[in-house]
Amino acid sequence: MNVDPPPAVPHPCDQNPNPKSLVKPETTFSVRHIKMSVLSIDANYPYTLSPIEGIFPNKGDSYAFIPVPYFEFCGLGAPPADVGTPGDVYIDTTPGAQALYSKSEEDWTRWVCPASGLPSAHPHFSDLKSPRFLWFHPEVGVEWVCRQTVRRRQESLAIGASDQANLNLASEIIGRYLAAEAAPGLRGGSQLPASEEEEEDELSELSDVEFYPSKRARRIASGTGASISVPIPPRRVYASRSKAPLPSSPPAHSTPDSTTLALERELAALKRDPDLKLLRNRKQELLATLATRRNTVNTLSPAILQTLAKEFNKSCPSTLTPDEAKHALPELRRLVDDTKKGLLVLKAQRAGFEMQLAERMQACEALKAKVSK
Repeated sequence: MNVDPPPAVPHPCDQNPNPKSLVKPETTFSVRHIKMSVLSIDANYPYTLSPIEGIFPNKGDSYAFIPVPYFEFCGLGAPPADVGTPGDVYIDTTPGAQALYSKSEEDWTRWVCPASGLPSAHPHFSDLKSPRFLWFHPEVGVEWVCRQTVRRRQESLAIGASDQANLNLASEIIGRYLAAEAAPGLRGGSQLPASEEEEEDELSELSDVEFYPSKRARRIASGTGASISVPIPPRRVYASRSKAPLPSSPPAHSTPDSTTLALERELAALKRDPDLKLLRNRKQELLATLATRRNTVNTLSPAILQTLAKEFNKSCPSTLTPDEAKHALPELRRLVDDTKKGLLVLKAQRAGFEMQLAERMQACEALKAKVSK
């Protein structure tokens, strides 16, 4: 069955431009953007996207690239559960234990600076010809980049094979970046990682060799699995950023405990489950049939109701089908009415018994009065 694309709704960044956390009120946020080719946006993308005047060069009356917004949250400790939509990121700024998280369809996932393979993909752009993957650049910060950029960064870093070394390295990269920020709240909120075609040109000036360790340091790190220091080049001047000089020494960092590492490995194994993608696709199909616009629910057809009933019965088996329940409803109403009538009769009988008891008590009192005389 062919399912029509769901009608687009405003992006969550536009629907709720002030996503304050009630769990952690001290959490800050800023709006950032991903630079995506207009042709690469899938027809099933659930939100309305609009070009921002002056950000990207347009070709006549059309735009070749369009900004995809997302929120970047910052706070101490793990991300709060009451903020974030798929594609948002969260930076844990705890001194010595910095970390980066991205929001998937289910929950927050920690970035571990993987040695091989690909990091977390953007949940809305994972099945495209040019998907986007989460990375943290020591000069730019959070990025959603293409596959080629991830490969280039991994080769430049020569990341260690152990999970512990990768977590240490991710924490150090983030810690150095945050330490170099003069005022994190004033950081530019519209950094736009380029498409595959433009990333090479835009980042050619900022060479990966300039940011990442030497070959000798990479050999030592890959041989021992230990964390390596990430040198930061002299600060460049950007119109949208205000940077401070580098600190004289890197911040100390603690290592995550074994329980955290075990849970993250278990979560990664669950995400590799082949059934997860099928469930997500099924979820999108069901959401498409329940499309809403401005909180106005469309009238559901009988076919859609039947589909929903089948899906519900898969997870919550019932002895009655929807049709049987519909036919049984009048009988249930009749039984309720009969029960109400029975209750009224019982109340009337009780009132009668109470009156008889009162009359007998009066007769007893009169008899006692005669006997006493």
